[in-house]
Amino acid sequence: MNPIVLISLAVGLNIFANFSMKKSYLVGSQNYLYLLLALGSLGISFIFYSMALKCVPVSIGYIMLTAGSLIGITLVGVFVFHENLSNQVILGLGLVLIGLVIISKSGNL
Repeated sequence: MNPIVLISLAVGLNIFANFSMKKSYLVGSQNYLYLLLALGSLGISFIFYSMALKCVPVSIGYIMLTAGSLIGITLVGVFVFHENLSNQVILGLGLVLIGLVIISKSGNL
């Protein structure tokens, strides 16, 4: 399978896991459904990520996983949980996005 697809699936599941952990906190500690969803999502995410590492150097794959997850969960925080972003955070996310574009054009994928 295409390593970009595998990393994208890993990122999506990582974002969902973080969403589930936040939701678990908001719902309360008596509801373990969201925590179980988070654990399962993280487990499956790492399976996809490890499959991608067969074709992608770990230095590239890890950056793509963490940066993609960072951008995605930030968007979830803003649009789902109505969290506020400072100008510094917006600038930092922009730089991360630029870095992802540069890395994806490096030819190591």
